[in-house]
Amino acid sequence: MPFYKNIALFPVFIRKVLHIPERLPRFVQISLTNACNLSCRMCIRNYIDVERRHMTWEDFTLIVDKLKGAEQISLAGMGESLLHPRFFDAVAYCKERGFKVQLTTNALMLRKPGTIARLLASGVDTLSFSVESIQGYQESGHDNQEGVQAIEQLLDMRHQQGRTTPKVVLQPILFKEKIQDIYAMIPWGHEKGVDRFNIVRVDQRFVKDLERPSVEEERVVFKELAKLRKRYGMRIDCLQDQVFDGLAGWLYRHLKRWLRLDAWCYRFQDFIYVNVNGQVHPCCLDAEQVVGNLLTEDLDAIWHGEKFTYLRANQERFAYCRGCDFLRLKQVPQ
Repeated sequence: MPFYKNIALFPVFIRKVLHIPERLPRFVQISLTNACNLSCRMCIRNYIDVERRHMTWEDFTLIVDKLKGAEQISLAGMGESLLHPRFFDAVAYCKERGFKVQLTTNALMLRKPGTIARLLASGVDTLSFSVESIQGYQESGHDNQEGVQAIEQLLDMRHQQGRTTPKVVLQPILFKEKIQDIYAMIPWGHEKGVDRFNIVRVDQRFVKDLERPSVEEERVVFKELAKLRKRYGMRIDCLQDQVFDGLAGWLYRHLKRWLRLDAWCYRFQDFIYVNVNGQVHPCCLDAEQVVGNLLTEDLDAIWHGEKFTYLRANQERFAYCRGCDFLRLKQVPQ
């Protein structure tokens, strides 16, 4: 990471240490659709009532027009965004208004003729792919081996066209059965041109039979990730271990406990999730806590409103937050 970007992170670090929310959310996640072309065992969709529908174009543009002050819009949620009939129009609308655009996808829609070329030309800044293995059929995790082949094709085409964007991120979920598969993905990703890995904890509250590493086993994983970073010169993020690279990565690894990640969820300080109905949530996984609706309210009023302010100050009073260690350093028994 360039030095000036390391310096720019310093005030962000201070605000997080002091638990001071941004003036307005920097990151906004919008669920374009609740429809999905997979049914992964560990997905929260299997455990909550999800209405299968697309966000209307009128609602989408109204919401985006209210997001002045945000930096990045992530087109992801309870469904596969590439299923939305106006997905590429949505990307263009965001880019025309100066937002960075991120997409999380299972990659299966990339098999549709012309989709890879359109994605590369669309202006999407970051493509994140949910995948735990580069091997064959996956009984657990994301069953998208055909998607892995599509990711290879996208990386090849990006290289052939001389592009440096979209940045490609592989995002595996860490559970015991897939630890070795995740290790194997690193050299594969280095060879193919993947830009970054983002490894996240599995939430056992939804799928009890996906065993997660113990505290001691996590430490072993972190040591191996450190070796792989050094060997391949790749950025491998894992919030409980290290995020960023270079000086910023070193600072995070040694100072992360000062961020008080076990006391407060940092997402409450710079992030909102907007569902297909325009409802605003502090978290994309907690459907119960609604702090407003961007179809009828302004962002400033929601962000600084009574509901959101109360949630920030009382996170441990809410069962979902209390049992979540997705963004904590320590494990919470599940």
